[in-house]
Amino acid sequence: MLSKSKYIKGLQCTKRLWLDKHRRDLMPPIAPATQARFDSGHEVGDLAQLRYPGGLDASPEDYRKLHESIAKTKAWIDAGVPVIYEATFEADGVLIMMDVLIREGEQWKAIEVKSSTGVKEYHINDLAIQFYVMKGAGIQISDIGILHLDNTYERQGALDLDGLFHFESLYDVIIELQDDIPNRIESFKSILTSDVEPVVDIGPHCSNPFTCDFIEYCWKHIPSYSIFDLSRISDKAWTLYENGIIGLEDLTEDSPLSANQRLEVDMALTDEVHVDVPAIKEFLDQLAFPLYFFDFETIMPAIPLFDGTRPYQQLVFQYSLHILDAPESEPVHQECLPNPTADPRRIVVEQMIKDLSDKGSIVAYNMSFEQTRICELIKDFPQYEEALSNILERFVDLEIPFKKKWYYSAQMKGRSSLKVVLPAIVPDLKYSDLAISEGGTASRTYEAMLSDSYSGDKEWAMNNLKAYCKMDTQAMVSIWRYIFQLIQ
Repeated sequence: MLSKSKYIKGLQCTKRLWLDKHRRDLMPPIAPATQARFDSGHEVGDLAQLRYPGGLDASPEDYRKLHESIAKTKAWIDAGVPVIYEATFEADGVLIMMDVLIREGEQWKAIEVKSSTGVKEYHINDLAIQFYVMKGAGIQISDIGILHLDNTYERQGALDLDGLFHFESLYDVIIELQDDIPNRIESFKSILTSDVEPVVDIGPHCSNPFTCDFIEYCWKHIPSYSIFDLSRISDKAWTLYENGIIGLEDLTEDSPLSANQRLEVDMALTDEVHVDVPAIKEFLDQLAFPLYFFDFETIMPAIPLFDGTRPYQQLVFQYSLHILDAPESEPVHQECLPNPTADPRRIVVEQMIKDLSDKGSIVAYNMSFEQTRICELIKDFPQYEEALSNILERFVDLEIPFKKKWYYSAQMKGRSSLKVVLPAIVPDLKYSDLAISEGGTASRTYEAMLSDSYSGDKEWAMNNLKAYCKMDTQAMVSIWRYIFQLIQ
């Protein structure tokens, strides 16, 4: 039996399809970020059912017994049920489950629910195979499309499900794709029943539309530092790969590289460190003491939690701050992490205005993130516009010396993010020592507490959220000290 998910995997890569059946032992554990995306999808799906009330759910208790769902779906269709959730069909050896099926006379409106804020290209193929199966099962479809979140919807009071969701019909597009489906089905069935792994080279498809579960297996011939690690290499890397150039040592003087890419190659092959002292000095000279090393943490709930917020809006819930009065002084740490009982933003804004004073440079890493959040706070809390605008103007981006390659070592592998630069120049300061060690986990933890779905120890969570955010600003202080000493 070919499922919808296997069909979509086959469209991405036939090797992925085969491995998914025959070599699941090669799959890594589900990453927390991936699981969070699944959980968000389930939450959105449950709300979508409320938008179309009065239906019956054909979901099986045991997904190994989907034939029971097929039987229930058929019986309910025959009985005149107006709305069916997870309507299940099989035709031509393909099994699908349609999120919502709504009766319209003798025909049906088919709705696939997505937690995105718009229709993606891969959604179209998703719908196309579902339409094909339903038609093969004898279902007359009047319309078919995607129900997705509307990112222009702004919550006020109770959720308005009509405003939260937007339906986009794809009927005409889906019809045009039907002729190609039977041949693809037969091809995919043949691959699944074969004992021989398909020969498919790596390519852009490995990460489009999603990063493949088997990328580590398929990329095992690529060295740990390769052309794919060069900054801004994009499609150029695939041209080089097709010409047999994989490792950095394969590159020649004629290879089409930018000046920065050439620098990265030279430093990797010579194991040297590039330092542009005059440029770093000019950068540091613009900073005015006291220095405020500053970092936000945010959540991005798919379903807006608070009045005035939209789907996936980034909401500030925490900051860490290290204040340095002079180059030789010890930094003073300040922080703000409101209890997760209500919208934390006003508390963050008011405390931030006090802590950041009205003079001195505010040092962030990739400052556009912090600046964008502050611009959003000005919009949502206009009474603080003057103070927040002053803060906005004082930002300096600590990533610039590394992004512009004024400091570069091979250990950075073409990147300049905080978690890449830190181990390259301050290896003793490690995120891996923390219980919460990356921003995604921090966001999901706080969001879960806000939505009252967190089942762990909240005191432990709050302490470790503070420790993680503190590490970000401590890392910035350490990086600043390192490059400051370079120019002395």
